[in-house]
Amino acid sequence: MRCLNACLIMLLVAGGAVPATAEEPGAMDDTQRVAEIQAQMLAGKTEEAITAAKAFLRTAKDETSKTEAMRVLAEGLRKSGNWQSAIGAYRALRDRFEKSSDEYLRCGAIADVLAGSRDGIYKGAGAATGAEGTEVKKVSDDEGLNAALALLAQSRCARLKSKAALLQRARTPQELLRTFGPVAEEARQIFILAADTPPDDVRAMGKTAGERLAQIHMQANTVLQKKLQDYQQTGKFRRPWSFTNIEKKDIKDTNLMCKDMAAAEREFQTALASVAGSGEWAEGAALRTESTERAAAYEQLAKEFVVPAYEIIFY
Repeated sequence: MRCLNACLIMLLVAGGAVPATAEEPGAMDDTQRVAEIQAQMLAGKTEEAITAAKAFLRTAKDETSKTEAMRVLAEGLRKSGNWQSAIGAYRALRDRFEKSSDEYLRCGAIADVLAGSRDGIYKGAGAATGAEGTEVKKVSDDEGLNAALALLAQSRCARLKSKAALLQRARTPQELLRTFGPVAEEARQIFILAADTPPDDVRAMGKTAGERLAQIHMQANTVLQKKLQDYQQTGKFRRPWSFTNIEKKDIKDTNLMCKDMAAAEREFQTALASVAGSGEWAEGAALRTESTERAAAYEQLAKEFVVPAYEIIFY
């Protein structure tokens, strides 16, 4: 027994359990090193942080730590006024994240702001000059960057209004969602850039879409109810074997159309959340309720447009 215990002690001393955690020290070292680089940046030692981040990225193994070092590098290059290098650094950082994620969108937008700046002053829509007596801050300053992102968000928001005519011309809920879906996604991205962006323009798009969906439903419901009534009056739903093949196909196609319109209404309800912005929006809640009722009506019609099952007995 003493010999066995001695052997176990020797194995532990020799590092017999080390292979299971062999990668942990490297990851811990990377985490510690990037924390020190971040501390340099917070302390205002921008050039030292840039140099340290570049050196770290040449040897780093831990992916999370690499991402944070790339963030320090991008911010450091921007703060030091190295605009062209900062653009590339922010785009490289953006590509570390999943497309359409908050981080991906924000890093891409910062790169766009830097690309649209001259001598560190953002020259986007409405940004060439500040209000009289107002200092225009460079995008190297965090406050100036946030102001530029807000201007970028507002300009994107204003451009969305051009889609209103397409919404008003939509003939089906599906066609409307092909326009409103991308509008809602753009609105979501806008509020990621600047949460306080005035939501009036995008909310107006939601209202326009809701009103057009209500008009489409009124027209479609009239036609569908008439078609259903015509089939019911023939008495064929009680004698389903009497339906012709053409009638069966028409009923099946109408069933699928009703389901597709219901699905589009549910998609609209989800998209509404993206155009709400900050603050209360009672009208948005009403639009969602009305859409829910329309979806339920379409689903009920889909249940009506079904050829009842039947059997044919051959003698």
